[in-house]
Amino acid sequence: MNCDDHIAEAQWWVENDLPLECYWVDAGWGGDIDKSWVNQQSDRVPNRRLFPDGMRPLADAVHELGMKFLLWLVPESLDPEVEIGLEHPEWLGEPFTDPAYGDNVFYWLDHCDSEVNAFMIDYFSGVAREHGVDVFRQDGTPTWPVEEGPDREGINQIRCVEGCYAFWDGLLEKDPKLMIDNCATGGRRLDIETIKRSVALWRSDCQANMDFDPITSQTFTYGLSHWIPLHGAVAPLVRMGAYAMRSAYAPAMMVGWPGKPADCKEGLDVDMLQRFMKEYLSVRECFFGDFYPLTPCNLGQDQWMAWQFDRPDKGIGVVQAFRRSECADESVSFKIRGLDADACYTIIDVDVDGDVDEPWQATGRVLMEEGVGITLTTRPDAALLVYRRQG
Repeated sequence: MNCDDHIAEAQWWVENDLPLECYWVDAGWGGDIDKSWVNQQSDRVPNRRLFPDGMRPLADAVHELGMKFLLWLVPESLDPEVEIGLEHPEWLGEPFTDPAYGDNVFYWLDHCDSEVNAFMIDYFSGVAREHGVDVFRQDGTPTWPVEEGPDREGINQIRCVEGCYAFWDGLLEKDPKLMIDNCATGGRRLDIETIKRSVALWRSDCQANMDFDPITSQTFTYGLSHWIPLHGAVAPLVRMGAYAMRSAYAPAMMVGWPGKPADCKEGLDVDMLQRFMKEYLSVRECFFGDFYPLTPCNLGQDQWMAWQFDRPDKGIGVVQAFRRSECADESVSFKIRGLDADACYTIIDVDVDGDVDEPWQATGRVLMEEGVGITLTTRPDAALLVYRRQG
């Protein structure tokens, strides 16, 4: 896709009243279009055949449409024939390969060197500023620096990790509004310090074919929400419907796949997509709250999976329940957690209570001790209950 294609794509979402908040440009925008993006990933110069005036016209157009602009970058990847690796061959680390990328040889920039780190901070803050980047998507699978000796085992790795944190701190100091998307080849750099500085919008590369089983999203959300407050899920649009879309409800949700609009739009039910995008935005604030599992985590197609997100500060929350494709039980009951026992709550099943004049009400004690019943007559399917504390 060239710049005009990207702008037309962004406009398509607006014209169809699809409330996209951030436009995502992934790999392939930089370097030589005639070469593999894998070998060109360390080239931060926009491809002039695709982007003759650089990335700024696209960023400006996206901003004009009311969206943020996300750009894919691999700061730590070097190539001896491209940009930083060509200018500073002394910074090339040990070569390594990755089975996922065949015989391609990679070099890694070492965060242990404070001089190199200072260069990276200045350089990449400039890249973000020049290209109009709001969300700095950092990809790449790092390799570890070489050990110095048996008496210093692990020291270089520690310094490398500390340098990574310092790099992000430097970027955020230069632009406090910048958001860092911690991709790391999909969820490979998640720790307490990285989640202080970034958000993982892409939890695994297993989502890349956009036709994955929604159980993938369900189990990712279930597992990560125990300890990571902010992360993003992916909606596989080729599986459009309540089950797939609601499986992707999380603190952030990606719809479609960047750079492949035709694949996503072919046969797409735009009205249904609009419905679920707006539904998601109407409840998204709940996903920033406390997470309560309501079933064990499981992969069985014959099982239910359910959880609750609660915002005690706002008195609101959601219950999500998924009846999978081979599950024989139409009805289940779940005891809600973390409520004010003496308060009264209004509960709405968004699929059945839309035209009900008086939604169901119950005290927190009843909801926690007796629970709520959910019935789904088709499979697979997903229920979404929204509750709000009264008074």
